[in-house]
Amino acid sequence: RRVLFRSRLDAPLPSNATVLAGTLSLLKPIQGSLTYATDTKSSPIDEALVSGSVTRHEFKQPSSQMMSKPDKKATKAFLSILSIIHLASQLVVGLLLIYLVPKFMQKSAHTFSTQTAKSIGIGFVSLIVLPFVAVFLAITLIGLPLGVLTLVGYGALMYIGQFVAYYAIGQAVSHKLGKKWGASAVFTLGLLTLTLVGFIPLLGWVASMLAHVAGVGALVLTKKEMIVMLREKKIL
Repeated sequence: RRVLFRSRLDAPLPSNATVLAGTLSLLKPIQGSLTYATDTKSSPIDEALVSGSVTRHEFKQPSSQMMSKPDKKATKAFLSILSIIHLASQLVVGLLLIYLVPKFMQKSAHTFSTQTAKSIGIGFVSLIVLPFVAVFLAITLIGLPLGVLTLVGYGALMYIGQFVAYYAIGQAVSHKLGKKWGASAVFTLGLLTLTLVGFIPLLGWVASMLAHVAGVGALVLTKKEMIVMLREKKIL
């Protein structure tokens, strides 16, 4: 008797055989009896190829959903931890920006609130155009340093823009509530508000994306205003 763990028997067997497989395909005759176990969903074999008796045992393979439950729980827990770490890092960085450049953050948030549509437009243009400008400068070789600086500036805009959005939204929410809180509390309120909004299917993603883009646009507009002001004062 031979015990096999194959799903395809393509060579004659001169003796009895026991086969364990999810599905079984019998292509050559067996000179003896056959005992096999396959999944309940598999089709029976052609018993005419077996000279002896045929005994079939069925078993049900565990579904992928059952097998993946522990993995799903672990993945969900891991993603939750990452989300908490990400939220905490955003809070720390945002508070640090407010502490280091309070006037600039205040001005950018004001631009976000008073020129929202313009900020969204400028934000979209900046996010689309700047990568092409950086690549074009890099291709010219002579402009490679400028291309690298453009990419660095692009990354900074994308990163800092979200903090401008949190700050502006926090100011708007605190104003609606009729509260006068400090800058740190206002920023924290905005961060939590936009984070909670992000959990709304589709609408939350769109709102978060537009807020981020508006933050980038407000940042660009504020930088432009500051450069103009410094030039008027002949500092630049």
